[in-house]
Formats: sequence, structure tokens, C-alpha cells
Amino acid sequence: AITFDLATEFSPPTAELFSTVNTPALNFKLRLFGSAGQNFVVQVSTNLVGWTDVFMGSFVTNSTSFTDENSSTFPYRFYRVLSLP
Repeated sequence: AITFDLATEFSPPTAELFSTVNTPALNFKLRLFGSAGQNFVVQVSTNLVGWTDVFMGSFVTNSTSFTDENSSTFPYRFYRVLSLP
């Protein structure tokens, strides 16, 4: 039998809905949680197949927020946050 041990420096980042109203006056907001020093990318999609990077960053503390200033130009949009090396 072959055994692999996988160790990661950081847990995957998570996101929490910060604002549910999507109008021209209010942009969609997410609060992101991770570990200080962890790199991440926020991606968007309109069909859950093709994804586009809209923000890349690194956590300075354990949380940060992201505002999609273009959210009002789409009838719906999906979001995900991924950990980067």
C-alpha cells in the first residue's frame, strides 16, 4: 500500500455573505476569512463553468472584505474564493 501525508500551511479561505441587496446604489459584498499571510483569489461566474479572477490579495489579518462594484450590471453572479500558493 502507498500512503501519502498531505500537510498544508493554511486552511482554505472561506467567505460569508456581507450584503444581500444588489441594486445600483448597493454593491455586493463578501467578508473573507483566512490566515494572516495567506494568498487568495476571488472569482466570479455567470454559469458556474467559466470563472474569472476579479480580486487577488493576501490576508493581513484573519479577515478582509471584498466589494464587487460591477455586480449591478449582472442579473445574477456566482462567487468563490480560492487559496493561492
